Amino acid sequence: MNLRSRSLEALDWPFLAEALAAHARTTAGRELALGTEHWPARADLSAAFDEIDDVQRLEGRAAGGPPVGGVEDIHALLQAAARGEVLDAAELQAAGATVAALAALHAFLAAESASAPALQRHVPPLHQDPELDRTLGSAFDDEGLLSAQRYPVLGELRQRIASLDREIRST
Repeated sequence: MNLRSRSLEALDWPFLAEALAAHARTTAGRELALGTEHWPARADLSAAFDEIDDVQRLEGRAAGGPPVGGVEDIHALLQAAARGEVLDAAELQAAGATVAALAALHAFLAAESASAPALQRHVPPLHQDPELDRTLGSAFDDEGLLSAQRYPVLGELRQRIASLDREIRST
């Protein structure tokens, strides 16, 4: 075991990294937290503390902090869609919810740019397709099924299937 490993062990770094990872909202965030061993330069450490200060300042405001809920790791879904694979309803809902959550976070951080200048380096340009957002937002009902209101023919087919099922059972 080298000096660096012994030092990290003496500082209980694995315990701290696991505690940090427990607060992650996504798989990627958890992996990043577990992979964090140290900041190689004082400037990096200083920048990280500035970001922490920004988050604490935002959480202390009446706005309740950055809206980070609803973000899922959809990297595999994006790769599948890029390959031309068809995503099922649950996958489309996860993608739509994540896109909406990221848009809300982006808008929040853009609006709070003066209050959180250190976080602004994490706010890349966001190019959102409003039509896709509307389509995904209205495509599913509360039960996670394709919406009969959005797709009336589908609603008629479901009614016909239910009617045929009742006829078969009564016969």
